[in-house]
Amino acid sequence: CLQYWKRPATPAFSWQADYHLGPAAGLVKQIQASHYQASVPEKLTLAVCLDEYSAGKVDVLLYSLERNNPSGGVIYLIYEELTPQTKAWLVRLGQGFVNFKLEFIKLSLLDRHLLNKISLAGNHLPVSAYYRILLPNLLPEVDRVLYLDYDTLVVNDLTSLWQSDLEGHFLSCIRDLGVTIKNGWSNDLLGKYGENYFNSGVLLMDLALLRKYSLTSYFYQFILEATDFFVLGDQDAYNLYFKDAVKYLGVENNYVCKLFSSDLASEHRKLQEINVLHFLGAEKPWHDAATT
Repeated sequence: CLQYWKRPATPAFSWQADYHLGPAAGLVKQIQASHYQASVPEKLTLAVCLDEYSAGKVDVLLYSLERNNPSGGVIYLIYEELTPQTKAWLVRLGQGFVNFKLEFIKLSLLDRHLLNKISLAGNHLPVSAYYRILLPNLLPEVDRVLYLDYDTLVVNDLTSLWQSDLEGHFLSCIRDLGVTIKNGWSNDLLGKYGENYFNSGVLLMDLALLRKYSLTSYFYQFILEATDFFVLGDQDAYNLYFKDAVKYLGVENNYVCKLFSSDLASEHRKLQEINVLHFLGAEKPWHDAATT
């Protein structure tokens, strides 16, 4: 008689504790063993990536930086194309600053060519979200930079954040308590390590280390090969590629506004305890202003 072969059940996917999609985690161990200590400039260096839409909304973030950080520094505005009117408006805004200098960095033809190879299918993010992956090369004279999404608001002095010891890690970041971890996507992506999923809207980056180990090239290639699997664009890519290669900081450094209404009292913060507010998601303050 015929006997039908029954396919054995496929076990559920789970991450191996020592499994990584790139060399970053292993390099961190080497760096820490060498007792590497990053130098921290006195003045802040920040980067914000813009397209024409976000450039029209970024003035509040820039003013909040100027208003709350008397030590000052440089803010690099990374862009591909801006209308002459928009750029002139931002230049005038910067001319009124006392503490910070605005520097404009336009993507080269090669940068555009590289970014245009990245598929944006399946996610809602514009290509400007990927500019930050090129920061080590775009800012070759800068060893440390604080990247901020344009929809953040700086409500206190960033000195403590800026001076954070990365302890040999390539990035310093904040767990995404407000959205991704709660909706389960982090577990789908990282399995039992889902609670370590971080938001890429605030990143303190050791550009010197990223350049030294040529990680920008490797990371870019990883994004090209895996981008079709991402839901949240390069944020998913950062979490996968830099697993176990980041230093986590307190939630006050990237406080998603939805946490104000969280059911967990442990996630609540007073405004004076927060360094960076993040208006993450579709609801933005300027939407309310436009409808009232």
